Amino acid sequence: MDRLFFLFIIVVGVFSCHNNETPTIDNSLKLLWSLPLKEQSDINKVVNIKDELIYNNGVVIGNFENGTRGLSMIDLDSKTIRWTWNGIKKASFDIEKQYQYDKYLIINQSNNSYGINLENGQTIFSIDRNNYIYDWTSGIEETFFTAIQKDEVSKEYDLYMGNVNSAKVNKIATPNFRLKYPTKHWGRPIDKIAVTIYKNDTLLVVPYIEPKLNGYTIPQFGTYNLTRKEWLYDNIEVVFDTTFYKTMPNGAKIFNDKVYIGCGNDLVCFDLITGKEIWRRNDFLHAFPFAFFGFEVYGDKLFTNTEEGKFYAIDINTGQNVWTIKSSGPNSFIRHHDGVLYFITGGAILAVNAETGGILATLYSPDDSSWQSRVVVVPQANGEKAKIVAFTHKNMYVYEAIR
Repeated sequence: MDRLFFLFIIVVGVFSCHNNETPTIDNSLKLLWSLPLKEQSDINKVVNIKDELIYNNGVVIGNFENGTRGLSMIDLDSKTIRWTWNGIKKASFDIEKQYQYDKYLIINQSNNSYGINLENGQTIFSIDRNNYIYDWTSGIEETFFTAIQKDEVSKEYDLYMGNVNSAKVNKIATPNFRLKYPTKHWGRPIDKIAVTIYKNDTLLVVPYIEPKLNGYTIPQFGTYNLTRKEWLYDNIEVVFDTTFYKTMPNGAKIFNDKVYIGCGNDLVCFDLITGKEIWRRNDFLHAFPFAFFGFEVYGDKLFTNTEEGKFYAIDINTGQNVWTIKSSGPNSFIRHHDGVLYFITGGAILAVNAETGGILATLYSPDDSSWQSRVVVVPQANGEKAKIVAFTHKNMYVYEAIR
């Protein structure tokens, strides 16, 4: 119920706030080659992949063949399929908030957890966790983290950790939920955590929400020292105006000992060690400007393509705009390589200079099917230019990156 309500609010906001104005330019990216795909226009057959998901110069795609959905890896050298994996158990299967460490891929969907070897497409583990698992996985090296619902009464989630080689997970912590009552409203989920090493200690930044009696929410976070098994701090409220349904669908990000969280139309920077607020932005003209594709931090800037129809480059230390350009809202995650940002907006892939905001290339779908919500950057060896990979429901296209 909470996700349906959240999606309804977002969709209303999207149609009311997008300005449908996409910057255009005659330049385009150089097409290297393309590959026909088995069409997945039927939503019931689509494996929804939004993240890069690359390994050893190969790119993972959704696959549908002989009535079976799965994953395949396309080798960018040979332009052929390396392997196909057909271990999907449930109708819904998204790859958006997974964890990848080298050849290991960990995915949580509903009650199921999957571990896949990206080298050969073999299943490492596939298990029903019995209780609901939130649809994200974070990690650091061989250790991954996830959140599992305790029970249907409290609707509280606990934080678990595991190893990429095994299905076994162990409970490590529970946020200090302040409201100790069952509720018919939204539960008390843990959103995607961020992990870092600080002075030899492993720190977990844990964003979570709990409902208020009036049906609204209290978005907050804490930082857990996994090495010492103690909270550095907890119950830091991310927003104070909770007269509306506000969540943190993209979790937290850590960069240079700072924590960045988008919640509602607030974008906030906190100190990692103290939890003290450093700066805050709430001047975005949309109820959920970061809802679908969040933001990314590269170098000294935070980049976000917002639902209000503006793309921002923001100074990570001050929260001030470095530059802005108009967009038609986000249709993919933002990817960065060699000082260039790649993302989809308004039906086009844009390549933008990360320093200036100058548009270097605009690329529309070469066939009669629109771009899927995914741009992949694959670095190359021996000083060669990276490859930019994009997809329609009919074809996979491989372009040469800008240098």
